Amino acid sequence: MHIPNLEKGNKGDIADKKAEDEKYAAEKKAAADKAAADKKEADSESDSSDDEEDLLKISINKAGRKEISKEWTDVEHVWKRIEHSRPVRNLGSSVHRWEESKELKDIEALDKKFLKTPRG
Repeated sequence: MHIPNLEKGNKGDIADKKAEDEKYAAEKKAAADKAAADKKEADSESDSSDDEEDLLKISINKAGRKEISKEWTDVEHVWKRIEHSRPVRNLGSSVHRWEESKELKDIEALDKKFLKTPRG
């Protein structure tokens, strides 16, 4: 980069400096425009993936709906039978103890600490 000699009053050097400044500003604007275009393209790609999800359509005929309904009814009946059984109660107790464990509290504290960082 050429540094103008302003003490001598050389007008050519001032014009060169001004041209360099304009060139730098134009390059900076072009880079910003490219970054904005790249971001817009990335956003449109994510929008298109959302559109692709909307393309999936599942149709179930009347017999299929009846079969699914029957299976769900079976699940509900089994749940009512085992809801208060010893294995289900044991599982519930184990999950409750795990919720109150020191290990889980340490993980929650670590998560909170991470969320306070710039990456969180």
